[in-house]
Amino acid sequence: MLGLPFAFASHFAPTHLFEALKLYRQRFTKSDQLEKPYCLACINVIAADTDEEANFIASSFYRLALGIVTNERKPLQPPTSNMDVVWKEYEKLTVLQMMKYTFIGSPETVRKTLQSFLDETQVDEIMIASYIYDNDARIHSYELISDFFKKKD
Repeated sequence: MLGLPFAFASHFAPTHLFEALKLYRQRFTKSDQLEKPYCLACINVIAADTDEEANFIASSFYRLALGIVTNERKPLQPPTSNMDVVWKEYEKLTVLQMMKYTFIGSPETVRKTLQSFLDETQVDEIMIASYIYDNDARIHSYELISDFFKKKD
């Protein structure tokens, strides 16, 4: 109602994303700052050369989120090849629900799922969080998806 932009932390609290976007857009009032609503959603992206590699890398992120769920927080841990030995089934379901707007996979997989998210939400901007243990892998993830964000003429 103040005519300001709106950001939503869907990267860890996805539950009310669509409701919040709808309310913001319905109640938006034009201001000196903005003529029309402007929405940003924060999401998680973990891209790698293959879906399999991205899923392996994502295990560090899952372990970080698991620490939030269990209140046994630790710094970002190295990836593991078998999350089933790390978490219980109910913990897995909780973490995956929290990470609903996490886009993991090869560049093609991420592009497709990310485009669906943008089409569905109609947000004006996204902010990406990438909890990747290895810094080179994090940089590579951004390189792999950078074309998606280049302005198309």
